[in-house]
Amino acid sequence: MVQDAGGKVTTRVVHDDLIHIILSPAIWAREGTASASQLVKNVKAANEQNDANTPPYADRAWIMPLEWVEESIAANKRLPEVKYDYELQEAANRAKRSREIAEENAQYRRKHGKKAPGLYARGERKRLETECRREEATIMPGLS
Repeated sequence: MVQDAGGKVTTRVVHDDLIHIILSPAIWAREGTASASQLVKNVKAANEQNDANTPPYADRAWIMPLEWVEESIAANKRLPEVKYDYELQEAANRAKRSREIAEENAQYRRKHGKKAPGLYARGERKRLETECRREEATIMPGLS
């Protein structure tokens, strides 16, 4: 598929001109854990360094799902990477969740007084969200 569209497929990163790295959701899901891929860590570090030195997205390796390749081929053109990139989607999800948390806390404080503490103690929200994800993975092991 990739080669038919003019791309090159390799299992080793040996090219300085790497533009895209295609990952399965399972490999990306390991990010931030002890079993995270060293290759992905290196690509993310290089992207951070490049983002600090160049305009946004100018010199980065896009970390993409296979769906991007399939949909690009189906559309007969390269679709915008920004909508699919794992790193950018993760950052957008974090920002969205931060806004949701701020709104939840604001509603709680409006209801219980301005000096009321937030809904959860420090670290409690993350622990509860992690437990929920584990329960979902246990209930539907093949879907997460």
